[in-house]
Amino acid sequence: MSFPGPAPIIVPDARASSRFAWMIVFYTSAGLALLGVFALVPALFTAFSEGTIRPFLGVSGTVVLFMIVMIVAVIVLWSHQSALTTKIRDTLTLAGHPGVDAKRLLAGRRVASPAGYFLALRRERNESGRWLRIDPVP
Repeated sequence: MSFPGPAPIIVPDARASSRFAWMIVFYTSAGLALLGVFALVPALFTAFSEGTIRPFLGVSGTVVLFMIVMIVAVIVLWSHQSALTTKIRDTLTLAGHPGVDAKRLLAGRRVASPAGYFLALRRERNESGRWLRIDPVP
């Protein structure tokens, strides 16, 4: 007599689009801040040659603005990732897998379960939304 394998665990991922948008904001602002840092050198030479500090202050103010946006994006991304890790950890505890390392599972690694098998995470999507599917792996 054989027993059926354990069923997969489904976790809805309602914030996936928001995380993706904030990641785009982070990379865009980081790229523009880096470009602004490189633009500071010609602005500094312009400020010395013309005797005015306006171009240098304008470019440095823009760089500071992009760095603030970048820091806000990092904080929001960290908050979203922390909430997702907590949600997965709570769902796994309720499903009978207490103590499973949710961070390693989110990183795409197989994680040992106290039930005696490994768990692997897959990200899935269809017209109804996105979700995380945690499958038992032999």
